Amino acid sequence: MIAEPESRRKGLAREALTLFMAFAAAELGVTKFVAKVGEANAASLRLFREGLGGLRFEEVRFCETWREHTLALRVEGAAAAALREAAAGLVRGAYDTP
Repeated sequence: MIAEPESRRKGLAREALTLFMAFAAAELGVTKFVAKVGEANAASLRLFREGLGGLRFEEVRFCETWREHTLALRVEGAAAAALREAAAGLVRGAYDTP
């Protein structure tokens, strides 16, 4: 979530999600991502459905009670290739040393 309105619509969420998913797939072996987005959150729905380049989530469920979309992305085919490409640019460092 990009909370500050002046920081929105700059690609920050797209970049953060792409790097997060690339790391999770490459380093942790994650094979599926699931996102739950409220019906009123048009920007997030657009991001997951079409705004992550080759990483397009598909709707798998809509909960009438909570007015919430559940979207999923399997790490295979073009999605796996896009995440491998993003992971190649990750810089790993030691974060527990001063």
